[in-house]
Amino acid sequence: MIRLADTYSKKLLVVAPDAADAYLGLGTANYFIGSLPGIKKFFLGFAGIHGDKEAGIQQIEIAAAHGHYLRPFAKILLALAALREKKPEVARIQLNELVAEFPVTRSLFVSWPSSRVPLEGRRK
Repeated sequence: MIRLADTYSKKLLVVAPDAADAYLGLGTANYFIGSLPGIKKFFLGFAGIHGDKEAGIQQIEIAAAHGHYLRPFAKILLALAALREKKPEVARIQLNELVAEFPVTRSLFVSWPSSRVPLEGRRK
């Protein structure tokens, strides 16, 4: 499934290089495969599946900055990746941007523990 999504994303970028949403699929696959332990990446390499965590984050950042349909989802993935990498300040920035753009969703993030990602303007 990953290989098929990767193929379609690359085909889309050949036809429409400005389709930044295509980078979300590529970046997600790169990040998750690149995050796997070495032995799992080794065996996936036999199947021709490779990933790079840093390249994946860069591709997701392109989708978050320039995407049309999947931009909010890319920002959520960046926030989750930042939490996973123990960078709560990066997650806070992404989530605050989403809250500013979609104020109705604020209640989704207010319930998060304040030690994880405190949002700006949060009531204590």
